[in-house]
Amino acid sequence: MKRVGLKEVFSMENEKFKSNYSMSSIHRVIQVLRAFSVDYPKLSLTEISKRTGISMLRESGEYKP
Repeated sequence: MKRVGLKEVFSMENEKFKSNYSMSSIHRVIQVLRAFSVDYPKLSLTEISKRTGISMLRESGEYKP
């Protein structure tokens, strides 16, 4: 069994985080794109939020661009 140093562990965790973060972002983009249709070619941020379940607010209640 190969011993792994702390630096390698943090590097692996960082790569795993980047991968998960990227996949999560891609998933949200797909949800937003699917909210649009022939019947709904234009949507407000509120409508997108309602149709996708993605909140546009931070926990503090302020708008998150």
